[in-house]
Amino acid sequence: MKNRTKRRANKNAKGSRGTTPKATTQSAAGTAGNSQPNRAAPNGDQAAKTAPTAKPRATASRPSTTTTGSGSLPPAVSAPRNDYVRPDGIRLNYYVDGPAGGRPLLLIHAINAAPSVYELKPLFEHYRTRRRVYALDFPGFGFSDRGDRRYSPQLYTDTIVDFVTQVIKEPVDVVALSLGSEFATQAALRAPELFATLTLISPTGFSDRRLPNGEGQVAKWAHKVLSVPLWGPGLFKLLATRPSIRYFMKKSFVDAVPAEYIEYAYAAAHQPGAHHAPLYFLSGQLFTTDAYDRFYSKVSQPVLVIHDRDPNVSFERLPALLAERPNWQEARIAPSLGLPHWEKLAETAEVLDRFWADQTAAPVTEAAAPTDADRAAADADAPTTDRDTA
Repeated sequence: MKNRTKRRANKNAKGSRGTTPKATTQSAAGTAGNSQPNRAAPNGDQAAKTAPTAKPRATASRPSTTTTGSGSLPPAVSAPRNDYVRPDGIRLNYYVDGPAGGRPLLLIHAINAAPSVYELKPLFEHYRTRRRVYALDFPGFGFSDRGDRRYSPQLYTDTIVDFVTQVIKEPVDVVALSLGSEFATQAALRAPELFATLTLISPTGFSDRRLPNGEGQVAKWAHKVLSVPLWGPGLFKLLATRPSIRYFMKKSFVDAVPAEYIEYAYAAAHQPGAHHAPLYFLSGQLFTTDAYDRFYSKVSQPVLVIHDRDPNVSFERLPALLAERPNWQEARIAPSLGLPHWEKLAETAEVLDRFWADQTAAPVTEAAAPTDADRAAADADAPTTDRDTA
């Protein structure tokens, strides 16, 4: 009997590491204090680096019971956790809760060394009582697959468009954080009928300082250097220590960083495969050169930018866009350093509610809708390097 039980346990353990888990449900009841700064996530299948990511066709979305390799990462929010498996084998984790009816809300986290849905936990918990809320872990982070594949802006943009199309299946209001704002805006430009409004919290892409070409040879070379097995994973481990996480997170909080935030980030950064996606971030390959002209200035949806001071990004080009594009507006929530929804949730929610109410009661003067040429340009601008081998 003992041997039979042992064989059965070994068989179950082996199955939990399958390449594309089908998904089952995991209620987040009993979730311990979750907290995660911006960076990292659990392992996933070792999907082929050459797998295409553009406009994948749908597969079923089911409740998830999958866990991380170490089993030490709790759900980011107290809500049911689900899987959606793309045709290319990439498994995406998402949370959904709240009453049906009305327009759904989609939350998009940032990209850094250890991001996840936890970054937007205050907004998820606030709005889940009044509307349907979805929150997605990007590939390479949270409970989504963390395989050794190529990560790129196109992969993340495709993920958003595909997720809204195949899982939510109706237009959404989006709230995106930091670099996630670039991917959300590109998705809205590519499929404008799916995105009713965009709210960008401390978005990247508005600095006067021109970023290096994330699609260029220098960025590719930097990634090759960072990903050398001899030192790449070790370098990431140094960035993912508690003192390092605390140091970087203190830059984004006016007051003390919540201890549970640091602990969640630490746990997320110590899952199998946690270093793969962040190394693309560190090499600069996840940023889009001249995001302002390539997509921010082209979207036609109502857009709200929430910001104040941010040690990681600046907004020199935002005033010009606000002056030129009537569909754009801003709200400053001060004092804040990039995460106003953590330290000033009530003020952030008030700004969001007013913005959404304004669109329902009296939509802003419509900006020129994107033409077929704009959409073609958006597809052309999207990096195609994710189809190459790393």
